[in-house]
Amino acid sequence: MGCRGALFAITAKEVVKLRAFEDPEELITHITDVIEERDLGGKWGIETDEAWDAIQRCFGAGLMDWQTGEYPLNQVILAGEPLYYEGDYVVSLKTPEQVADIAAAIATITREKLHELYFKINAKKYGQKLTEDDFDFTWTWFEPLIPFYHQAAKAKRSVLFTV
Repeated sequence: MGCRGALFAITAKEVVKLRAFEDPEELITHITDVIEERDLGGKWGIETDEAWDAIQRCFGAGLMDWQTGEYPLNQVILAGEPLYYEGDYVVSLKTPEQVADIAAAIATITREKLHELYFKINAKKYGQKLTEDDFDFTWTWFEPLIPFYHQAAKAKRSVLFTV
């Protein structure tokens, strides 16, 4: 862990702009200087702190992998279209259709269900012990994702994940 994640519900116009960047540095600069500045902490941007890692593992069959788990929950954090993937920064994009699927599926996740999934994480690969405190931290950052995805789906926006 150690890196803080964030998600942004972005318009189709913003998606076109992001896909047009040929220089990865320009893409990252646009995300950090424009999208994060404009949206983080507002209606269209939400942080996951370091809990994105455990959330991904909960829906990724216990692993940190873009391919594992079942659609659409395995798309909540990673997956989607990779726009940038290097050791220092990761950016993935979910389409409005994927966002609608995620919103419907994520609405069914209760604290009890996430608890069950959390304790199936491969602790060795996670790099830390699975504890009730860490689960509470994970739930605290996960719970706001439910209305966030619902709002993004209702507005037919794409969702951008960054870490």
